[in-house]
Amino acid sequence: MSLLAPFFLLGALAIAAPVFFHLIRRTTREKIPFSSLLFLRPDPPRLTQRSRIEHWLLLLLRATALALLALAFARPFIRSVFPETDSAGSGRRMILLVDQSASMQRDGLQAAALEKARDFIHSTKPGDQLALWTFDSTTHRLFDFAQWNALPTETRAATALGFLTESKPGWSATPLSAALLSAAEILAETAPASSQPGGDIMVISDFQDGSKTEGLQGWEWPQGVQVIPVPIKPTKPGNAGLQLAPDFSGITTTSEPAARVRVWNAQDSTTEQFQLGWAAADGQTFSGTAQDVYVPPGQLRVVSLPWPAGSTAPGRILLRGDHETFDNLLFATPPVTTDIQVFYFGAESPTDAQQPLFFLNRALPQNSQVKTTVTAIAPADAPPAILTGKSVGFTASGALPPVQAGFLHNQLTSGKTVLYSLTDHQAGSTLARLAGLAEEAVKLEETKPANYGMLSQIDFQHPLFAPFADPRFSDFTKIRVWNYRRLAAAALPGSRVLAKFDSGDPALMEMPVGAGRLVILTTGWHPHDSQLALSSKFAPLLSSLLEWSGAIVTPPSQFLAGPPISLFQLGFRKENAITIKHPDGTSTGVAAGSGLFEGATPPGIYEATAGILTRAFAVNLDPVESHTAPMAPDELDRLGVPLKVPGTSIKKPDPAGAGPAMETESRQKLWRWIIVTALAVLFMETLLAGLSARRATPGGTTA
Repeated sequence: MSLLAPFFLLGALAIAAPVFFHLIRRTTREKIPFSSLLFLRPDPPRLTQRSRIEHWLLLLLRATALALLALAFARPFIRSVFPETDSAGSGRRMILLVDQSASMQRDGLQAAALEKARDFIHSTKPGDQLALWTFDSTTHRLFDFAQWNALPTETRAATALGFLTESKPGWSATPLSAALLSAAEILAETAPASSQPGGDIMVISDFQDGSKTEGLQGWEWPQGVQVIPVPIKPTKPGNAGLQLAPDFSGITTTSEPAARVRVWNAQDSTTEQFQLGWAAADGQTFSGTAQDVYVPPGQLRVVSLPWPAGSTAPGRILLRGDHETFDNLLFATPPVTTDIQVFYFGAESPTDAQQPLFFLNRALPQNSQVKTTVTAIAPADAPPAILTGKSVGFTASGALPPVQAGFLHNQLTSGKTVLYSLTDHQAGSTLARLAGLAEEAVKLEETKPANYGMLSQIDFQHPLFAPFADPRFSDFTKIRVWNYRRLAAAALPGSRVLAKFDSGDPALMEMPVGAGRLVILTTGWHPHDSQLALSSKFAPLLSSLLEWSGAIVTPPSQFLAGPPISLFQLGFRKENAITIKHPDGTSTGVAAGSGLFEGATPPGIYEATAGILTRAFAVNLDPVESHTAPMAPDELDRLGVPLKVPGTSIKKPDPAGAGPAMETESRQKLWRWIIVTALAVLFMETLLAGLSARRATPGGTTA
């Protein structure tokens, strides 16, 4: 028998108490009646014999009860109930997971992880099977069960440690849930039929608050799989981190371009005064004047950092005052301005406040990120021979000459997007030419609602209306329609109705034409037909149309180190073969059709080139890695992770085997039976003490 808390056996010294009380009892039972003691001198009784114990059984019961209570608090267990075996293939099956994410670069963590791993590997027995993994954004299997079993017993530990020593922390995040679930599945899949199912997963990590544990919620763990968390701590607590915040400089045309930076401080940090500014070439000093930033522990501040005057090159933002430097450098690229050329086909004057062109000129986006130029083409004008600008859009209203209609049809088949507003019921022939149909196939009917019409049954799943899906923005009923042209959807094969009037007639339709899209608005946006141009929905709807058509390409302000990057987000096409220039000057090729760059480490400024198109993009550390405060002690238990000791939080395992001992003791629970036995002994002692008291008679002495 073994004891989990042997120091409680010191409570057995209380057995001396009943013996002591039995021996000091000196009261005599002899009583002699006497008339008066007034004239007698006080004289204590003289005992004629030494103190002796009369009720040996009563004393034994009391001492036994105390001994049993001390033994129960010592939590005994029997090791022989779950014997360990050293036979090959019948011992423990274990996967050792070592965290190698970016937060493990903090001072002291890598050395502590190696020490814990070394102790664990050297504690394995000949019959055990061990696999060694590291994990960051993905899991890396350094050493599997087959390699372990193939090696001689005396070289297994050294070989495994050799693999681990060569591994270093990288720049990726900490997807703890993905690593745990992957290890659990491997244990379940590779379990031999002759052994117990499952196995142990020992995780050596800093268990920082930014560890991604979402996937653990509600997952059904394989039978027999248990997790042993081994937390390690850095030399110094606390950390401050940086993150690029969304840039709102494009809201107005006069705002000065600036990088908006979130600065936060960990809850366990001891520093709250920092400096923030653009970094010099060495990445350690500031190139100009730095800003003082005050961030108390556990809080966040947003700082607007103006771009250096006249600079159009990517830059680096430096944070000083933090003792952990792995996340104190942030890479940023200046805002990219997209030039859009829009051709409007129609006879209206741009200064006539009652015509569609007047409102189109004022509703298209104009800011520091998007510049739109509208070129009006009258019916007598020839279509443009050369399309200028980075992006091109087309819009038309009313009936058009056949030459212009043929030009727009060719642009549609080549992949462009055309917005056609039916401001005239005689525009059916133009619509047919645009769609590539016979002229008599499309008939329009002028319709005037009794009072007014409203937009209803809007398809918010479509990319055009997706920005309005939020209930705060989805109300289009305030837009009143005075006139529209009734068009049957069946007249346009393959078309899709995106919005209807309250009468059920189509209001907005989409039709594929070749590789392009034809968007048909059956009413005009000018005041004669509707209130669309006067509503707050008009400008966002045009911006959504330009984004959907590909005219507006807004590259992400940054990418995260580790996960693959889709270069299509930067404006590259599938047919492009792309060359990636790394921060260290080396280059990587991305084959045409792929568009996926998988080498985005370490953080820095990368450059993608395909033909004449070159895009610089920033790769930064995942901001959750800067959240280095320890996660809640009961987080894994709350998420249903089967810890080695059920119901406990993250604890340091005992190399001498305290983990298995606690598991065995919690399973046996011998202390419950010992408590029951102690209560039975106390009950017998009570009965015996009462019986002895009733039988006591005067005469003699007792001790």
